[in-house]
Amino acid sequence: MRIGNAYKVAVDCVGPTGTLNVRTTKGLKFARQCIAGYTTLTVDNYPQKAPKTHQLTVQAPPGAKWAILIARLP
Repeated sequence: MRIGNAYKVAVDCVGPTGTLNVRTTKGLKFARQCIAGYTTLTVDNYPQKAPKTHQLTVQAPPGAKWAILIARLP
């Protein structure tokens, strides 16, 4: 993904009890219980910089169904 300093992350996880862990190469880390449902996180470190490529790593419990949407903010 190519994002700058301002973006929104939407996460949903359903299925077995456990934690969904999300990390990016730029230091964003968060954990969410799969039973907690849908959530969003906004990252807005200004001033805005040119978009760069980031790697996203997701770890989910076995059998969990999950989705992540990342959107760059204007």
